[in-house]
Amino acid sequence: MTLWLVTTLGFLMFLGMAGGTFIYFFRYAMEPKDSIRVDPLIRDSDFSSDADGNAPQQLDI
Repeated sequence: MTLWLVTTLGFLMFLGMAGGTFIYFFRYAMEPKDSIRVDPLIRDSDFSSDADGNAPQQLDI
């Protein structure tokens, strides 16, 4: 009985450490600031007229 208890607790600790490591690196990979650097937010100033006075067109994707 004690062997099963120790084995179960060890397995649960292993799962916790493996899951914690996975979540740690997953959160690091999904850094919210990275998405802003790669795909910056569109601001109203980005749609101001260019040198010829023509307003650029926004593409609907």
